[in-house]
Amino acid sequence: MEFEIGDGRRGVEARNVRLVTGHWSTLGLVDRADLLALDTGCVWGGALSAASLDGAERWSQPCATKGKMPISSKE
Repeated sequence: MEFEIGDGRRGVEARNVRLVTGHWSTLGLVDRADLLALDTGCVWGGALSAASLDGAERWSQPCATKGKMPISSKE
């Protein structure tokens, strides 16, 4: 996966940094030099995952129930 900055330069790999993200459950857990994706699908019955800021430690807690996110808050 490559990330591109708006001016056409390559992003994460060119800067020698690591992007840490969540909120991408279809990607799942990805642990690479340039990317740590932590969304392990708790809302879909997976697990809730976290990492220390330096990425050296990771934790995961299975979710108790499988659910669905509401599309709107209409009552």
